Amino acid sequence: MSSGRYEPHRGTLILILGILSLVFAGLILGPIAWILGNADMKKIRAGVMDPEGEQQTNIGRILGMVGTLLNVFACCIVLLVYGGLAAFFLANQDELMKQPLDRAPPPLERNEFNLPEEFKQLDKFKLPNEQLKE
Repeated sequence: MSSGRYEPHRGTLILILGILSLVFAGLILGPIAWILGNADMKKIRAGVMDPEGEQQTNIGRILGMVGTLLNVFACCIVLLVYGGLAAFFLANQDELMKQPLDRAPPPLERNEFNLPEEFKQLDKFKLPNEQLKE
């Protein structure tokens, strides 16, 4: 039971923020729980804030720290994986481009478009630019 001379504690809020930082949005909610927890712990130890919320505040602060650090670690892993993949593809792009695709069709010659005979005869005509070259 808190007496009237103390500020009300925010232990429940900090605990909820710390728990949520483990589940999602750890890079946002974790530092908030960490900072609020540190500020409230100082006030509790100074005798300004209600000491009944000390345990909740401390647990929420620690969970905020853990959530922040886990999310920073996960972001580093993701950046390393994508950076490694990018470096691999950049280093091997010449070899990768030379490899034939398994299902790629063979290259078509100029007159191998499987067109009806009427259209194949159109190829016999020369365009005006080609006539000027001769």
